[in-house]
Amino acid sequence: MGNPARGAGRTGASHPMTVNEAVLALLRPKPNLSELTVEPADVRAAAQAAFDAPAGLGTIASYATEVALPATGTWANPGKGGAQADIVITAPEDGVPLLFVEIDNCSPRTRSPASCPF
Repeated sequence: MGNPARGAGRTGASHPMTVNEAVLALLRPKPNLSELTVEPADVRAAAQAAFDAPAGLGTIASYATEVALPATGTWANPGKGGAQADIVITAPEDGVPLLFVEIDNCSPRTRSPASCPF
C-alpha cells in the first residue's frame, strides 16, 4: 500500500492518472455508440467490442481512492505509519464485498526494470 500522492503535479501525476485508468478499466463504462457514427470503422469496431464486453464492477460510487488503512488511531483520524489503499471497491451486488487495489507504475525506483511487464 502506498503513501499519499505528494507533489503529484510536479511529476506529471503519473500515479494518480494510473489509478484513474484502473478505476475506469474495472468499471468498464459502455460507450455511446450513437455518438460514433462519423468515426472510422476501426474506432466503431473497438467501441462495439467494448459495448459487447461483460459489465464491470459496481458503479462510480463503489470506488474510493487513497483510503487510509490505520495501523493506529481510528478510521476518522488515522495515526502515522498506516498504509493507504490506492483503490477500495465495495460492490457486493457484483460479488465483491471488499477489494483493496494497489497501483504500481513499475518505476526503476520501486523495482528493477527487468521485472516490469512492459
